[in-house]
Amino acid sequence: KTTTHVRIDTTLPLPQNPCKGCGLVSAKAGCRYSCCRPCCSAQPLSVCAPHNTGAKVADVLLDEAIQYPQGTLDLSYQHLRWCSPRLGDIGLSLPSLNLSNNRLRSIPEELGLLVNVEEFFLQYNLLEQLPESICNLTALAELDCKNNLLKSIPDSIGKLDQLVILNV
Repeated sequence: KTTTHVRIDTTLPLPQNPCKGCGLVSAKAGCRYSCCRPCCSAQPLSVCAPHNTGAKVADVLLDEAIQYPQGTLDLSYQHLRWCSPRLGDIGLSLPSLNLSNNRLRSIPEELGLLVNVEEFFLQYNLLEQLPESICNLTALAELDCKNNLLKSIPDSIGKLDQLVILNV
């Protein structure tokens, strides 16, 4: 059996705010886990705005929703800056989609493939417009897109017969 010895250089100053994972470097300011990037990313289902790890969690949740459709996909509070076009791959079994409280600037056109979505929550993002394909969501009963940067909404949204609640 071989033993490896590591010698720590004690002449180097210790970081003022050491990473709670490795202790070797400073933790990033604002990290919810008080870690450096590699240690923060290693946290299971880490959602940390300074390290932008929410996108990794969103990909995992999206993969699960595609493989095992359950009814609701909640990607809120993930600090997302963009939304994957793979969202359209979920298919017809998604009645509720929550993308609220992120930093989304746009929504992919593939959203229009989710024709059975009844509730769609987009509030508190940075959206300037909604894709025209949102008008393909013929089962949509509630659309909440308040607190965005929207300048207008698609004219054909008025053709959504099931739409009862529209918050802009």
